[in-house]
Amino acid sequence: MAGIYQNKNFGTGNENNDAVINMEGVSDLIIKNYMSDKPVVEFDGKGGFIGGSISNPVINVEISGIEIIGPNGSILWEQAMANRLAENKSYYGGRGIAIWKGNNINIHNMVVHHCPASAIRVNRGDYVTIHNNTVYSNTWWSRSAESAIVLAQSEHIDESNAFKMRLTHNFVYDNVNKIPYYNPTYVWNYSPIGGLNCGNYAECEEGLLSCPWQCRYGKATQNYIIDGSGVYVTRNEDTYLFGQMEVSYNTCHGNGINGVVFHRTNRGTVNQNIIYSNGIVPTLEPEEHVEDWHAGASGQPRQPYSGLVLNNAESMKLWSNKVAARYETDFAFQQVKDNSGSSPPLQAGGNNKVCNGLVSINPSTAVTAVHDLSVCGIVKASSSGFPSSSPTALPTHSPSSSPTTQPSYISMVPTLYPVMQPSSLEPSFERTPLTLELSLFISDIALQMKPNKKGTKWQPKITFKLKDEEKKQVGGATITLSWNTTFANGASKSGTVAKTTPSNSKKLGIAKIKLPAFKLTGKKATDLIDVGMISILADGYYYRSELNSLYDEHCPLFSFLCPVLTIALLSE
Repeated sequence: MAGIYQNKNFGTGNENNDAVINMEGVSDLIIKNYMSDKPVVEFDGKGGFIGGSISNPVINVEISGIEIIGPNGSILWEQAMANRLAENKSYYGGRGIAIWKGNNINIHNMVVHHCPASAIRVNRGDYVTIHNNTVYSNTWWSRSAESAIVLAQSEHIDESNAFKMRLTHNFVYDNVNKIPYYNPTYVWNYSPIGGLNCGNYAECEEGLLSCPWQCRYGKATQNYIIDGSGVYVTRNEDTYLFGQMEVSYNTCHGNGINGVVFHRTNRGTVNQNIIYSNGIVPTLEPEEHVEDWHAGASGQPRQPYSGLVLNNAESMKLWSNKVAARYETDFAFQQVKDNSGSSPPLQAGGNNKVCNGLVSINPSTAVTAVHDLSVCGIVKASSSGFPSSSPTALPTHSPSSSPTTQPSYISMVPTLYPVMQPSSLEPSFERTPLTLELSLFISDIALQMKPNKKGTKWQPKITFKLKDEEKKQVGGATITLSWNTTFANGASKSGTVAKTTPSNSKKLGIAKIKLPAFKLTGKKATDLIDVGMISILADGYYYRSELNSLYDEHCPLFSFLCPVLTIALLSE
């Protein structure tokens, strides 16, 4: 139901509060909004939905239709830095959703923002789908080097080699690490990066800044930031031996390092993502807008990557991604191998576009350069040909008093409504690469339907027109809707309906969709139907809901702010 749900002792100043909802051992449960309600989960402790362990895993759970708000807007950089080497209180490391062990998990149509650490993460999972979520302004204050959406240390529960792990259709931006990584378990001569023998440097044992920067990673003396991306799949190669992973149709921009990363994970497909203007962590070049947290990133430039990275990843497929790095000297596409080794060639791939930045992909023919920044999602550019900095634009609650500055953009907000089951997300790799926008128009927003002649039933009908950015109508597109209604006896019913637009000249791009017929009398009588968008799929197009017709002259139909279309029975 609608309302704001908070953790115990919320707002009291206690910096070690528990989560709002304990997910330990939860199974066979759906947690979602009721119809068009917009419930909010707000926390200032461990997080929103947290739990799962070896003895009490999370199994067969769906979470959807809820906004999660963390305390980032109330935390100052000085406070978070003071916490970095101290107790590490939960206030500075809370997560939106964190499942630490589980399987058959479906997280979708969520809005998760201002969480100090990750927005959505699943560790030690299998059969996990995270899709159609809006995730922004997270990972600011944690010392744990986290990313916004994470799959980590996944564990197969069977020997199926099908696609079982999916991160798709997410909108991910302004997720930046503003605190250097710190791991109190690291001994002075250990480092997981760089390949140096840190024991050979006496200054490292003494904790001096003259110790090589690679050996200071995770230590008290780390004064740089090289972690924190948008979508991050990591450390799965040793634990996930059966099954494939997919990262597709995500839009990632304005994040700290990269938009999408596959790290020490094999058998992945990265398909039709739009990635631009990441790499917000400074490179030590002068920033147009200097912020307080830049002081903690001043000891070493971030790595020259700000796009899509395959780091020690094998058996990878890379199709139809569009990437623009922040700077021309940043890598937009990059394969990385330990000890400067040569990366294995892609298993398959092609039709990838780079709009700005460098490319290091094997084979190089998998990526082609284009000079139109709008191809990679950048619409508003400065006179230099690349976006200038401007404050973060947010769809809902305001950011902190010092928002992360990032390149300007026109956002592509996904829909916030019904379930798309994992089985319907099987990727189609042979599609034409996405090149044109696709939006939906409706002639009569104030939809009212008349009953049949006998006055016993009524059947809602909707006519849509699909158009591209040139206002040309688009044929061959499949529209899938969901509907939900409540009967006179209090029971509810829902379903889906799909229609493909004709490609002939007379009815090109016009979809006439009929919903089921509903009764006017009796226990199952109803006079209101809520309709939501599941998907619009067309070869060569990507769907932008914010360009749809306005709903009640307020906001675009089927966007986050107006996710539901209500159809009413016309009163005589």
